[in-house]
Amino acid sequence: KRSTLFHYTKLFGSACALGKNQTSVKTELEKFDFKKITVKEALKFIANIVYELHNDKKDKKFDLDLSWICKESNYEHKRIPEKLKKDLIEEAKKKKRRKKEEGRR
Repeated sequence: KRSTLFHYTKLFGSACALGKNQTSVKTELEKFDFKKITVKEALKFIANIVYELHNDKKDKKFDLDLSWICKESNYEHKRIPEKLKKDLIEEAKKKKRRKKEEGRR
């Protein structure tokens, strides 16, 4: 078993996103096959999408809130650990900066 997220995706074939850019985020989520990756890999992918689509100049600041239902959470819906959240956000911001710099070259 991978997680309830993967079962949800497998059973219902849909993704969920809320807030600004929700349509763009949902479209990106639906392109990806979550059945082939771990929960942590999925969280990394999701964080990258959210930060990539956020326009720092036009959009307000936001807090990324992530939760999961998987083995690590004893199959209960819980927020991800703060350390993991911090690492995912830091990595997503770095990736966005690298893409921005590459676009300027």
